[in-house]
Amino acid sequence: MMLRLLARSFRLHLGCFVSSFGREGREVAPLGPRRWCFLLLLFPLGLALQGLHWLGFLADDLFFRGWRRAIPRKPVFITGLPRSGTTFVHRLLASDSEQFSTFSLWEVVLAPSVSEKRILRTLARLDGLVGSPLKRVTRATVQRLSGEFGDIHEVGPQAPEEDYLCLLPVGGCFLLSLAFPQRKECWHLADFPTLPQGLRKDLLGYYRRCLQAHQYVRGKGRRILSKNAAFASWVPDLQGEFPEATFILCIRDPQRGLSSQLSSIVPARTVFGADPDGKAAAAAFPRVFADGYRILADAVAKEVPFGQQQVAILDQQDLQTDAEGCLRAALAELGISPGAGMENALSREGRRASPHQSSHRHRAEDYPVDMENFLPRVQAPYAQLRARRPRAKP
Repeated sequence: MMLRLLARSFRLHLGCFVSSFGREGREVAPLGPRRWCFLLLLFPLGLALQGLHWLGFLADDLFFRGWRRAIPRKPVFITGLPRSGTTFVHRLLASDSEQFSTFSLWEVVLAPSVSEKRILRTLARLDGLVGSPLKRVTRATVQRLSGEFGDIHEVGPQAPEEDYLCLLPVGGCFLLSLAFPQRKECWHLADFPTLPQGLRKDLLGYYRRCLQAHQYVRGKGRRILSKNAAFASWVPDLQGEFPEATFILCIRDPQRGLSSQLSSIVPARTVFGADPDGKAAAAAFPRVFADGYRILADAVAKEVPFGQQQVAILDQQDLQTDAEGCLRAALAELGISPGAGMENALSREGRRASPHQSSHRHRAEDYPVDMENFLPRVQAPYAQLRARRPRAKP
């Protein structure tokens, strides 16, 4: 499996780089200063980092074979559509550190392997002995690099983060579609059922390995808490791979969600020097949302795959009305008893003077989306999910 994924990753990244200089690549990502900087500096540095990860995987099999016996027991997957409250729900549940273990930013970017986790944790302990200068520099660097995105999605080395970034070494991370919008195979990651069955099996096997590595080093005795807003179309396959898993599916009015997503990726498009007018994203993301809602609605409609206490649906509209009541209802449906940390977080939400609201501002009319074609494709599955029980409401 790992050799197949390594070969695929090499082909995919090489194809992405070469196609950036072709006619289609230059049309969606003109070769201006930012694009040259990304292609000749940032992209090679990223590939070098992925190479270190592959060495880490090799070291795991040589020196830390015990990771194979670390089995994720009843993991909790928070997913749904992007910009639907997944980050808010994830970080609130992650506050229960006695019950849950989740990935942090430093881990998904720098240490998907057991070997890298062990090395970086050792360095962190040594850094702490001398006043934590490396920690302060790292935090300042992350905040500087996050730029405007930090206003949309709080970023920090220790902050709970989406573990789909662990899929970067195997070319399975949807982020590649923003860096190389001309590559259709990158966009297909958002419509998982369309991928060849063998590739789906390999990607799921690799993802399981990442969860096992986390469980082995950081999650002993706790349930893994995973959050991935790009995993809507992965839900049926994830349920098959992890039959004991619990799913929290976050949804939102599709028009508002799409608008928020197109706005939130502007900083990434700037860093990558790609899609300067936003037309490629405006053409692709309606399909991503439509496929995601369709797959989620179909999966939840099937009674057999999801057993009792395995799935709860959260609508952002409900979260904004009464976040504490909504989340308590979801946890009760899933049979999850909040620990002390989560109880404190829930109580803080209940004491807020105003309902939970994002500071992110956006308007659908700012983007060239064909709403006449988009809305009919998403309204029915969205309504189906809202009407489905259990949908957690305060």
